[in-house]
Amino acid sequence: MKSVSVRVDYGTVRTGIAVSRGLSPRPLAILKSSSNATELSLQIVRICESETAQQLVLGLPLDKNGTETKQAEITREFASTLAITCLEYLGPIFSLWFWDERYTSKFAMARLQSTNHAGVDLSRTWIDADSACILLEDYYKENGQGAERINTLSSDDDVAICVKKWEERQALKQAELDAHNKQREISINARSEAMKQVIELEAQMNGTISTGKKKKNKVRKKTNHLDG
Repeated sequence: MKSVSVRVDYGTVRTGIAVSRGLSPRPLAILKSSSNATELSLQIVRICESETAQQLVLGLPLDKNGTETKQAEITREFASTLAITCLEYLGPIFSLWFWDERYTSKFAMARLQSTNHAGVDLSRTWIDADSACILLEDYYKENGQGAERINTLSSDDDVAICVKKWEERQALKQAELDAHNKQREISINARSEAMKQVIELEAQMNGTISTGKKKKNKVRKKTNHLDG
């Protein structure tokens, strides 16, 4: 099975999402960033679940000289909420990484312009979507070397609480799956029993018809014998 990664290009207005199965990233969605970081994090988590992703790469906007910008600080604050949400819903195996996203927007604009032969208006939405792809391309090109692991939980107790919530959700999902499978099994058995009864009834009817025909044939033979 190919590894699946989700790339998040976080912004205060829009957040670009790309997904990669193996080494082939593609734009997936543009989410409207809200003031509620938990709400946005939940949307991202749902995408990770639907794509069965194993990891998430969050772009970190650094300055040209490698120092952190104001947007990088804002991104780190968002990452704190995202990390907690991912741990609660996706579990401790799911990994999150920061990746330097310097110049990805410029590269995205240049790439889109070079392929925009139809003269389509290149809105910021297109750029955000392609920036997410470029970041994943860079991440895989460097084999993740230099990525910073996102681990913003302050204590082991915080981790334990999040993991417990994840385990409770997993137990609930399993219980719902077991109940669904049980109901499905009951339905299948009921259909099988109904089919069995239909077959038995048809067999009985065929037997009755066959017996009736035999009796009629005996009567005809007897009548013919008497006439003879």
